[in-house]
Amino acid sequence: MAFIAAGERLHLEATGTKVNLCNDPIHRLMYYLNCIETISSFDFGHLSDFKNYGIYNTSVWEEVISTASVFNPEKMLSLNFFILDDELESNNEFYKITHEQALAMSNGIITIGAYRGKITKNMKCRIIWLSENYYIPMQNAKAKLRRLLEHKTETKPTSTACNIG
Repeated sequence: MAFIAAGERLHLEATGTKVNLCNDPIHRLMYYLNCIETISSFDFGHLSDFKNYGIYNTSVWEEVISTASVFNPEKMLSLNFFILDDELESNNEFYKITHEQALAMSNGIITIGAYRGKITKNMKCRIIWLSENYYIPMQNAKAKLRRLLEHKTETKPTSTACNIG
């Protein structure tokens, strides 16, 4: 595939694999962070381990939500990590950029929040991909976490200690 950027014709080589995702919002946000890792040198560690999402507790969920908020789609689009393309056959595709000038354009170190990294690939995606893997899951994850934290507060045992003096 070829496209034109900065007046240069660039060749893009599609890379990536298909994944199966469940409808859990934390699972989808972890996958979203994994996609950012796939196209960059950022490393989110266990926060992007979407294949094992079920083993993590609410404190990890809070970290996932917080990190995904920092790496929101608007930021990723503005830095050309993501490229919107509603003509794609699939919802998202990863591309290795093979033209040297394109690599030079995207080789600078970028700081986002507490993370430093650089773009190593691009990801084309449809609006629906962002909706299914960021916007809706972010809203649902925040609500799920809020419900769990409220439930913990409601079921906290009251103190039965007494002072003997």
